[in-house]
Amino acid sequence: MINNKSKIFFASLLVFLFSIFVASFLPQKIIRHDLIFFALGLFCLALFFYFPKSKKARITLIFFTVFFFGCWRYSIGLPKNYPDRIWYYNGGEHKIIGVIVKEPDIRQTNQKLEIKVKTVDDKIKGVKGKILVSVDLYPVFAYGDELEFICVLRAPEKYQGFSYDRYLARYDIYSVCYYPKILSHNQFVENNITAKFYKNIYLFKNKVRLLINSSLNKNESDFARAIILGDKRALSVEVRENFSKSGLSHIAVISGLHISIIVALLMFFLIFAGLNRNSAFYASGFFLFLYIILIGAPASATRAGLMGFLLLLSLKIGRLNKIANSLLLAAVILLLINPRLLRDDIGFQLSFLAVLGIIYIYPKIKRVLEKIFVFKKFKNNFSIFIINTICITLSAQIITAPILLYNFGTVSLIAPVSNILVLWLLPFLLISLFAAIVLGLIFPSLSALFFLPAGFILKYILFIAEKFS
Repeated sequence: MINNKSKIFFASLLVFLFSIFVASFLPQKIIRHDLIFFALGLFCLALFFYFPKSKKARITLIFFTVFFFGCWRYSIGLPKNYPDRIWYYNGGEHKIIGVIVKEPDIRQTNQKLEIKVKTVDDKIKGVKGKILVSVDLYPVFAYGDELEFICVLRAPEKYQGFSYDRYLARYDIYSVCYYPKILSHNQFVENNITAKFYKNIYLFKNKVRLLINSSLNKNESDFARAIILGDKRALSVEVRENFSKSGLSHIAVISGLHISIIVALLMFFLIFAGLNRNSAFYASGFFLFLYIILIGAPASATRAGLMGFLLLLSLKIGRLNKIANSLLLAAVILLLINPRLLRDDIGFQLSFLAVLGIIYIYPKIKRVLEKIFVFKKFKNNFSIFIINTICITLSAQIITAPILLYNFGTVSLIAPVSNILVLWLLPFLLISLFAAIVLGLIFPSLSALFFLPAGFILKYILFIAEKFS
């Protein structure tokens, strides 16, 4: 029986994760009884104080208390159908006034706008909630703009087996609107520090986009925007398929898997370049901070950045297993904020598992490969960097393979080989891209010259993805 206080605490965290997992699969008519789960949690907590001398009983009651409160937390996060919630008006045509609260998602044929509601039908004020609105490519909209429009609100539905409703629910979106009649458009009406910060970030991103597009060929510029700015839809369908089949998809998106591998490789690269462990940690952490800010600090990247920082911290102290508890605690905190992440957010799953794989599987793979390739006889900084690249890639790929297989129906068997050929270039690619962006912004007329090194690397990675697909 567990009797160590720290072990009880972290076992309780695991119980909480399990409770969120169970609650996410319970039927709605059961999980919506939040008062029952809360009462059961209080009952178990009361029994805990009733058995002051029985350690086994008290520990068991702790776990039951955490389990019921976990179910209660998931339950209270479900949408309530009240008149002050925008989804209450689903199924009818309404006039809406709202503000765009996220950078527009520009697709090939339309734009997706995430709009926070202010007023419904001119008379219903104080309505809370967001709508995902699909509009034409033109006119151009931006973060902070206020729109007045008429549309039919609909509840998101499953589409060809894809749970679109659950996908949007993790962002607290329960209403969608397709091609509304826009009555008025006022540019950037928000007047607060946060709104101005994001507005400037998005303006800077657009400036960087234009710089990249003017300095590289189309495929290379699309890839560069995807990997630097998070423009995941910039890549063509053919290129995305090449990356998927060759096992290189994580390179072309900003995800937990992407950031975990990048920060680990960056730290090893800096150590290889001559920095001590502490200096490499601070340099990698600063790079990670700049990276998140550059892409506008969306929730997914911020979450992935947190996981990446925990991995950096574990590499800094040189004891990967010591950070596992902090990783678990971070996951629980994120689920307390948004319990839907565990089941419905693939990015969260990949973030958590990728770091977990590097913590536990990486050392074992490294020991095996060192014996196979007899690296001790040829031990130098370059060989250490190469073997770390192989081990980090394999450890992350192995533990995330079930998630990729379940969600996408495929796992690339050629991935270890293609990753070995590509991943060692990732730090060089990022460094060359960031350097080219900085220099290109300072000297615009020479931007094409500054992007030449990054262009060669981008072209090489696209070539590998195509051939290995």
